[in-house]
Amino acid sequence: SLALFAYKISRKKKKKIKDDKLLDALNLIADELKQEYSLNKKEIIEIIIGKLASKYNISRKEIKKIITEQENEIPISVFSKKLGALESLVKYMKENLNMNYHEIAQLLNRDDRTIWTAYKKAQEKQKETIKIEGCDILIPLSIFKNRKFTILESVILYLKEKGMRYNQIAKLINRNQKNIWTIYSRIVVKISKRNV
Repeated sequence: SLALFAYKISRKKKKKIKDDKLLDALNLIADELKQEYSLNKKEIIEIIIGKLASKYNISRKEIKKIITEQENEIPISVFSKKLGALESLVKYMKENLNMNYHEIAQLLNRDDRTIWTAYKKAQEKQKETIKIEGCDILIPLSIFKNRKFTILESVILYLKEKGMRYNQIAKLINRNQKNIWTIYSRIVVKISKRNV
């Protein structure tokens, strides 16, 4: 989404864009271009890159790099109490990143039907789009490729490997600390069985 592009750009340029009117306008333009002219995601991004380059005094090449990185990472704040981990992730990728079911399924190494079901459940539980809070922690989508771990297990394993404590992880992904400990214990068992 444009909000995440601009958030990453603003971090590099040390500017606050929380209430940026230009960003709101760019989001509206993107929606209009998509609906009226049936432009695809790539065409919309190309049009908007020029605007962002001008606004933040940053090269088109650097913006494209940021966009590419964004396609491969998700902010930790996508996970909520209302939704399951897979539901949160799929809802974010579908609505915020404008991906289709097949694209999401490929990136997460899941079946298209599983993704469709997760999205429908997420919509029933939470109508509004997931809002991204100012968070520096980004999770690479590649961690979800391993089907031996659930989405939540993959996130917890990744954060533990980064040296985080249970209470830190619990706070970041809106879960109970005891629940994080239990899930991590299950991960350790899975890994030890695999190494036997």
